[in-house]
Amino acid sequence: MRKILVILALAGVVFMGCKDAKVNNVIQPEKGTYSLVPIPGKTGLSSEAVYSTTSTIDGTVGGNMTLNQSYMGDNGQTVTLRLSMTFPAGAFDDARTITLTADDHYAAVSCSPSMVFAQSVILDYSYTGLTIKNCDLPKDKNGFYFISDNGYLEPVVSSSFLIDKKAGNLSVTGAQINHFSRYGWSTISN
Repeated sequence: MRKILVILALAGVVFMGCKDAKVNNVIQPEKGTYSLVPIPGKTGLSSEAVYSTTSTIDGTVGGNMTLNQSYMGDNGQTVTLRLSMTFPAGAFDDARTITLTADDHYAAVSCSPSMVFAQSVILDYSYTGLTIKNCDLPKDKNGFYFISDNGYLEPVVSSSFLIDKKAGNLSVTGAQINHFSRYGWSTISN
């Protein structure tokens, strides 16, 4: 009997671990199914698997971080990522080491450490060279979201956005980030 309980407990742990590993096909209650917008894979001799930047920012003074990278995508296009995050003076109380990491499969960025801001941090974020002609991106919305750990999406207020499916370009400017987590573009299907 004890062996059966141990096996059932291990199966439960494995099942829960597999469930948490899935990062796409996010469910929104009563709003449909969302999928993060994929980015092309890398070809050639790209030495970096993940694009990331780290800086120490004094929240009382403010500061800026940027991440600009390009690579040849497996779609035959040059894929370019441009990210700029501006921390206004007073966004937080002390100096922190901040890391921004671009997702290597989706048009998303993870921001750490986990923190909430007294004043919104401003994010400008764009991708070019994507294959998004057949993506069902939200109409009349920017499609840029906070992606919670439990898979729910929350729209991010921004100054402007661009979705050019034909050219494969996505951009958001002036996105108001109130806390650090994961942010990115998403499709929607009902």
